[in-house]
Parts: sequence; C-alpha cells; structure tokens
Amino acid sequence: MNKELSLHVENILHVKDELQLFSSVIETKEQKLFNIYIQEKTDSYICSFKEIFISQEHIDEDMQYFTDIRTLAKYNENIISGWLIEDFFIYLFRLPIFKEYGFSFKFDNHDSDRVIKKKRTFISSEPDFKVIHKNTTFRLEIQSLLINHNKFHIKQNKATHLLHVDSFLFCFLLKKGKILFFYPDDIQKYGTLTNIKSFGGKVGYEYIIDSLPKNRFITQNDFIKKLILVLYWFLYNKKSNEYFDIFSSRVVKKYKTIDEILKYLKNRA
Repeated sequence: MNKELSLHVENILHVKDELQLFSSVIETKEQKLFNIYIQEKTDSYICSFKEIFISQEHIDEDMQYFTDIRTLAKYNENIISGWLIEDFFIYLFRLPIFKEYGFSFKFDNHDSDRVIKKKRTFISSEPDFKVIHKNTTFRLEIQSLLINHNKFHIKQNKATHLLHVDSFLFCFLLKKGKILFFYPDDIQKYGTLTNIKSFGGKVGYEYIIDSLPKNRFITQNDFIKKLILVLYWFLYNKKSNEYFDIFSSRVVKKYKTIDEILKYLKNRA
C-alpha cells in the first residue's frame, strides 16, 4: 500500500478504535453489537477511500473548491472520521432508553448517502440531527475534536447559521473522553473570532476548552443518564444558564433516578 495512503487509513482506524473504547458507556450486550456495527462502517469507508485516493501531487485542479489548507486526501480522511463520529451518535440514539424517554432522532445530514464525492458543489451548514420529543423538535449539530488539543474551531458561516436555526451543539472531545454541549447562544458567547490557520486564514470561532464552564461537559461516568438529562434540559431551556449545573452533586445526590431529576428540572424551568 502507498505510504501516504497507509497513513490516512491508519488515522481512520485510530478513530474507530477510540470509539470502540468509548463504547464502554453503553451496556455490555450493546457494546458487542456496536463494535460490529462500527467495524463494518469503517471497512466500507476505507474501501471507498482507497478507490478514489489520489496522492497529493496530482490534485491541484481539484482543490479549487476548498476553503482551507488540507489536501484532498486529508479532507476525505476527515470526512470519514466525522462520519464515524456521527455513526456513533446514530447508534446511541437508537438505544431503547431514548425511546423510553420519548426521544426520536432524524439524521438530517447532507452526507447521509455516505458517498465520498470527487467534486462538491457546496458545503452545507445545516445541523446534523433533528431531535423530536412529542410535539417539540430542535436541531442538533455534532462536531468533534479527534486530537488531544485544548482548542477547537467552527467556521464563522457555520456558527452563524447554527445560531440562526437555534441549533444546539455537541462537540465530541474524543481524546478527552467527554462531550461538550452548547446552547445556541453559547456558540458565539464562548468563541473568539479570529483568522484560523487550518481554515486557510478564513475567519472562525476559536474555543479554548479549559476556559469553558465546567457544567458544559458530559463525562463517561453515568454517560447515558447525563445525555438524556441534557436533551431534556434543552427542551426546557432555549437559552443557557451558565450558573445552573444539572450535574451538580446537590442535584444528583438529592434526586437519584432520571425521573426524579427530570421532575425537578421541569419544575425549575
């Protein structure tokens, strides 16, 4: 295998491996099914990646639609890594417990066909998921940080559109083993507009992870429980309240079950 191609494939496999490690947050019987599911997805994506792989020195004409400094191969590697993160959430949201608490999810991404496109006429800013609960629907964008950095970025046009459609946001910090969640107004509130080198100097929002509020992270301990609570809290609150921590020891110790905490949250909202 071409050395450059091998490196891209290795990076994709590493994301798959990290997701399989993270799957410890779900029940053991589901972990086994998830590992098969994500392995099949990875094998399919790598096969497609190999079929259209073009080494860096042959893609100059194909780079005209890019808005950043990545090669076409690196761009496609990142696309696939993003798909695997989305696939993790697609699997997660199909677990019976989400249906039990009245949630359904529609994957609304323009890449839902999972075809690596040799040419792209546009890059969509639409959020990835529609979250439905009874008669209420809200949008949810999934972002990810696959390396152990203390910052991540969102392009300005993407952030502006997410705010326009009142989209909530999850950023999967894969190496840190936790998920950051933002209310729509957080997307601009906690970001700093700057020229981003990895975007080819384009303007975007930069977020310093260590400076973000501690109550914006879903950790692996009681992960599913916390995720359901965050989704419910999104239902009750369109705007953030940075002074209220739904995971505080006071709340969790007093209200042991999901149902007890939900009753408390609903009354507070």
